[in-house]
Amino acid sequence: MPYISPPRREVYSQLKHQIKQTRLDSVGEMTYLFDLIADIYMSQHTFDYLHLAQVVGAFECAKSEFLRKMVNDYEDLKEVQSGTIWKEWDK
Repeated sequence: MPYISPPRREVYSQLKHQIKQTRLDSVGEMTYLFDLIADIYMSQHTFDYLHLAQVVGAFECAKSEFLRKMVNDYEDLKEVQSGTIWKEWDK
């Protein structure tokens, strides 16, 4: 996760507050925000392979961080509750 310094985070605090105050009712709305941010980033940089790749990389890193911090913990809890299917290889 590319953590940014507290002063740079402060730049986004008003935006974060506004997004938190707006209910996201669908995955389409969430995807719209992701794409909107990517579009704004691209509009502030040259349209070239480097910046396109940086956007793709940011999406991939965000995905990885979400899996690491949110999905894995949830899946581990569910495995404890329900058991695992991964037993055959252990024979």
